Amino acid sequence: MCASRSGYGDERPAWANLLCCRSAGPTTRTSSISTDVNNAAARGVTYDELVAAYAEQVRGLLDGGADALLVETIFDTLNAKAAFFAIEKYFDEHDCRVPVMASVTFIQAGSNRGVTGQGARSCDTQERTCET
Repeated sequence: MCASRSGYGDERPAWANLLCCRSAGPTTRTSSISTDVNNAAARGVTYDELVAAYAEQVRGLLDGGADALLVETIFDTLNAKAAFFAIEKYFDEHDCRVPVMASVTFIQAGSNRGVTGQGARSCDTQERTCET
């Protein structure tokens, strides 16, 4: 795991035997919903900008000793994909891995659909295809 990067190494003090889950996100921008009602293609952020923003968060969280990551609060699955891509890239570059979880918002009462219209199954499928 990456926790040994926190400065304790493998010799953590007894009080430090708790696991620390830290969260990345959410952002204030969406990459799947238009920001301009007159231009359906308009977006407030690009996928690459999101990957860079999440990569910076992930680097700080894991270099700081996080034992697990939580990507939150996901209402835009393309944003989530950028976060998971950044996490996988960090794992590959630093030869480490920690558990990763996601907090996903589904808003339609009696439905499993989110803001962007995706259901739980398509959300899960999209996140599982994040390869670096």
